Amino acid sequence: MESAAAAPAGAPVEDAAVPMAPPTFGALPGSPITTASGLNHGINHSINGINGHSHSHSHIIAAPTTEMPPSSSSSSQLHRPVIWSSAEQQQQQQQRQQQQQQQQQQQQQQQQQQREEEQPGVDEGPAPEVPPSILCIPPLSLKQPQNGYINVTPWVQRLFFVHTYFVYIYVFYMFVLAFYKGYALEYPRYRLWLEMLMLTVIPALQHIRFYFGHWGCEYGLVWDLCLFCIFGSLTMLLLAYFLFFQAYVMPLDTNFLQAALAILVFEGLCGCVNGLQTLKLATTTGFQVFLLWVSMVSFLGFCCLLTKWQLSPHGEVPVTVSLLSVVQAMSPSHRSG
Repeated sequence: MESAAAAPAGAPVEDAAVPMAPPTFGALPGSPITTASGLNHGINHSINGINGHSHSHSHIIAAPTTEMPPSSSSSSQLHRPVIWSSAEQQQQQQQRQQQQQQQQQQQQQQQQQQREEEQPGVDEGPAPEVPPSILCIPPLSLKQPQNGYINVTPWVQRLFFVHTYFVYIYVFYMFVLAFYKGYALEYPRYRLWLEMLMLTVIPALQHIRFYFGHWGCEYGLVWDLCLFCIFGSLTMLLLAYFLFFQAYVMPLDTNFLQAALAILVFEGLCGCVNGLQTLKLATTTGFQVFLLWVSMVSFLGFCCLLTKWQLSPHGEVPVTVSLLSVVQAMSPSHRSG
């Protein structure tokens, strides 16, 4: 008994784990004691030998038999904690990946919100305080239109630019023709000077109309759209006078003035469309809505009146003369005769 116990005490732990427990310690052939029980026996016995304590072999062998489950292999018990650690690592990796994906999604959402805030008319929130007219705003301070407003006719800005040069052209020709008619034809008293004064007013009205039309259509400013429609109505009446009611109407006058009136009506209709959109904004007051409705209805009424004058036959006024008759009237032979 003593020789058998001394051998494992001097031997290392790894060597003691290899042999099976001898049957002399109470283990019978065919008992459920496995190599793990022998390993536990060797380790416990070697520790007891070093510390100088002696225990019975029956007690050492019985302890592991009660704790170890039957029909369990040593390899499965030794490797089971490794399997658990790998499963935990996989779960941790999955959690980390999920956290990374959530962070990426949050970053993308933040970037989208920043882009939407930079884009005009897309970001949601309280409507910015925009003055009703460009005259109330410092220069270069207005960068985006009111919240909810979009210029539905953006190409009208280019039309304003082209129409400006066309105004210079036909006003110049109208001045030239007025001088010729004043020299060759007889005008009623003060009629020539009145028409010349009205010609000088046309460029001023057109410039004012272009200015307020540009800012009103681009940024949805209420007062600018009202002034655009009002000055458009005044300019339409002035051009209609020269087309239908001036003292002498020449064919060249008719060609220029019909084209000018057509462009003016088209630009005014674009302003009315943008004005209807401005009426829906929350920043528009009741008085502004009323004034905008009055200006748009008056412009449309003058358009209908212009159409009636164009379709109806004219009476004695105006007197239509040709350029040939003016040249003949200016010739010396005609004057001497």
